Amino acid sequence: MQDAVITKTARGAFMAQGHDGNGNKMTTMLSKDTAEAAVKAGKAKMG
Repeated sequence: MQDAVITKTARGAFMAQGHDGNGNKMTTMLSKDTAEAAVKAGKAKMG
């Protein structure tokens, strides 16, 4: 996933949104630990 932005939903879950490099949008649900690790590693931005 490229240009990933992680947001927190109203129910407290974490969601990553981005694209695959070919113009196709991607969305996935993440655990809190996975979301924080992606931000810390620089792979995603917190939205």
